[in-house]
Amino acid sequence: MRRRFIGSAALLPIVAIALASVEAAVVRPLVLFATVLVVATLCMVTAVALGVVAHRNDQAELGFVAAFFFTASALPLVHGITTPTVLYAENAATMTSVFLVVPVGLVGVVPSVLRRTAFGRRIGRRWRSWALLHGAVTSALAVLLLVVPDLRFHPDPGSTAAWLSVAAMFAATVLIGQRHAWLADVAGRSGPTAIGAGFVLVGASTFAFIDTTPYSLWFWVAHGFDALGVFVATVGGVMVYHRHGRVDEIFKSVLTIDPHAAIELSLSPVVHRFVDDLNSKDQITRDHVVRTADLAVDVAENLRLGAEQVRRTGMAALLHDIGKLEIPDDILTKPGRLTDEEFAVMQTHAAAGGAMLADAPGLANLAGAVRGHHERFDGSGYPDRLAGPQIPIEARIVSACDAYDAMAHTRHYRTGLDPANVRAILQEHRGSQWDPVVIDALLQVIDHRSPSATFRLDAVGRTDRETANREFGCSCLPEDVLTGSR
Repeated sequence: MRRRFIGSAALLPIVAIALASVEAAVVRPLVLFATVLVVATLCMVTAVALGVVAHRNDQAELGFVAAFFFTASALPLVHGITTPTVLYAENAATMTSVFLVVPVGLVGVVPSVLRRTAFGRRIGRRWRSWALLHGAVTSALAVLLLVVPDLRFHPDPGSTAAWLSVAAMFAATVLIGQRHAWLADVAGRSGPTAIGAGFVLVGASTFAFIDTTPYSLWFWVAHGFDALGVFVATVGGVMVYHRHGRVDEIFKSVLTIDPHAAIELSLSPVVHRFVDDLNSKDQITRDHVVRTADLAVDVAENLRLGAEQVRRTGMAALLHDIGKLEIPDDILTKPGRLTDEEFAVMQTHAAAGGAMLADAPGLANLAGAVRGHHERFDGSGYPDRLAGPQIPIEARIVSACDAYDAMAHTRHYRTGLDPANVRAILQEHRGSQWDPVVIDALLQVIDHRSPSATFRLDAVGRTDRETANREFGCSCLPEDVLTGSR
């Protein structure tokens, strides 16, 4: 979907160039004034409504997106009001207002783009204040342009500066838009693409600055792109999910640039059921798989895997220890070292987990990754003694993240190790037990993580158990080494 999205976005500049300088039949300024006044006002209403939903549901990403599209409505409204020869004489505000739409609007989504930085996390905790401040600044700028219409902050249409500015603004909106298209792949849903399309359409409207012909055909199409972009993003996505009665979930999964949330909301009830069963059997194991999955998604992203691979990696990590549901409690929760016989029983959990997934609805494609999460890069692991690229990449990522979490946290059989010791062990066995490329990515992720970071998949497995039974007709399914988990 992401590739198709980028390909479709690339067509818009071609359309702009083709339509530029083509004269349109309607050239009356009053038509522009009336049309923009009505459409931009409606756009503002939908953007504000989006912000209200964000406030009520405490959804930061939705608030940031609403801030962008509020700007994409308020400044075009100024553009319409200042149309020359209607209420105003010739002025600079008419063009300045539309030129500033994208750069000012992008300020509103900066916290999302910088979500992993200290700044992004700080603003994320105070997102309401940020969104309100951005709306206030946008409104103040709109009023300023209406009061002082001769303020000029735009290049001459058709100039080199105009081309460069438009190219940069369009590229920025495409990058943000493709992120939402990527999320659509991760979540396994088409709805998020509507949000991405909204960003791109608003970005495409800036191509009005390549046209030197007043009221050309492209001039009108560009205005339509801006309005359509706002409506598609604020209304279209909601309608997609409304048909399935899942309006609230689109605001949770689509309007976040964090794939963890998208993965969580794409999980079937049977996945929640598996994790809940682990919690009932042994909470330490349940918490371990959730932390492992959270980390594995970040590592998969760091490795720039495709959206489907990121999704499979996160789900495989969540389910990598479900085979332990079949391990006797006296072995699973034994506080000390396992005997050779007990460890042999513990080792069966990898194959058992793969077999369980092979028979589970919609989860068969994860069986190989779960079965292989205790294989070693040098071929000395279990159960199949696979080596190197024979081991699925998802399993290689889960293996490293599983071991890191097992060493860094207290388990039944030992207390957590010092972070420096964990790092040293990962480095020592890089290339033998674990894929060296995966270890490098894992260490980079760890280095950039805040010590107080929360685990974004912690809600997995806390759903109604009856849902899984009703939807899938199934019931609950009946290494004692330093460098990894048992």
